[in-house]
Amino acid sequence: MLVITCVGVAGITVLLAALYWIRTHPTFVEKGPEGTRSLPGRPLDQRPGGTAEGSSGGPGGAVTAGRPGEAVPAASRPISPAEEPQGDPKLLVSAPKLRDAGAVGEMRFVCGSVLSKYTVSLGEVSVTAYVDGLRGPSASYPFIRPGGTILYCLPLYVEDMDESRLKIVAEARQARPGLVVWDIPIQEIRRAGDAASERTVWTGKVRNRADFPVKNIRVVLDYYDDEGVWGGRAEGRLEDRTTLEPGSSGFFRVTTGELSALEVTTSRVLVARAVAEKL
Repeated sequence: MLVITCVGVAGITVLLAALYWIRTHPTFVEKGPEGTRSLPGRPLDQRPGGTAEGSSGGPGGAVTAGRPGEAVPAASRPISPAEEPQGDPKLLVSAPKLRDAGAVGEMRFVCGSVLSKYTVSLGEVSVTAYVDGLRGPSASYPFIRPGGTILYCLPLYVEDMDESRLKIVAEARQARPGLVVWDIPIQEIRRAGDAASERTVWTGKVRNRADFPVKNIRVVLDYYDDEGVWGGRAEGRLEDRTTLEPGSSGFFRVTTGELSALEVTTSRVLVARAVAEKL
């Protein structure tokens, strides 16, 4: 009788131990194209905010609550300062300023300037905003003269935004060989038309500031309002000639194809530059 009692107690002890092990070591079922298979569970450390992190996941091993084992995409997590892009050291980015978009709704703009320290023309400068370490909106601005400045303006849809959460990164792409860029003084540009018309025409003259003859001359105009919010871009060409000798000038005409005359009228800042190829 004593032996039977001991065996019964031992059996109950083993059964309880087995039940405890199963409770503390759950099994997940993974569905795949080949069917289902069981995966041994691992202890989860429940974190505030409804997320859980696996104890063996290491840094950044967050998983969505209720969906064990499915990692949050790396692109949706803030990157560390060591991984954060630093941008081109020859492009000096001003401190970003937030601007309201008025009737656009919750959208705001982050605006500022980028100064090029390059001694050659740039074909393009790309500007990207990082919000709390996450990559945000980006825009590209073509044709910057040596030592020139561009005005950037990026839309944001983030609530309760302030400048301390922002980092602006600029990167450059050099112009192809033989391409030259120079600024056109605003005093040499005239506006034709009125606010009631559907188009606005800008005319003026551009002088070849290079020390060699150029061809394929284009004029690029960018419009900004008083707050620095970009309003649009238009391009035109010379009307009276196809090439320019050093120091010579030609007349150009730019018609606003994307902006109405009223929109151009309300855009107070005009940035003009000439783009040409070495002859």
